[in-house]
Amino acid sequence: MLTNQVICDLAGYEEGELEGGDALDLVHPEDRDLARAGMRELHGALLDARLLSEVFLAMTGGQAMLLLSEDEDEAGSAPTAPRLIEREGVELTVIQPTAAEQAAHEACLDRIEQASGASSVWRRLETGVS
Repeated sequence: MLTNQVICDLAGYEEGELEGGDALDLVHPEDRDLARAGMRELHGALLDARLLSEVFLAMTGGQAMLLLSEDEDEAGSAPTAPRLIEREGVELTVIQPTAAEQAAHEACLDRIEQASGASSVWRRLETGVS
């Protein structure tokens, strides 16, 4: 485990005592399962964020610049066209939901439709009905 003096002071250890240990060594044994679950959830969220950013870049062509004006830039010249990144060969793995996940999704769409009084965009896209 990487440490600094503040961690050592808070935990009541000398720096050498924590080297090579695990962060869970600082957690009460009865709380370690909960701590592990929280760590897995955080790690999963970080992986999800990275995956979503990669999907976004693949879908948008990796937008290289944001055109704020269609006129001229500050130097007086016409703006340059955005650089498109080749998407050929990009493969995205689609993981199908479990029955429980699909049921939760459907229930969420039902709540959205009940609150809005209209068919959700997601469900219209799934069924192809306008």
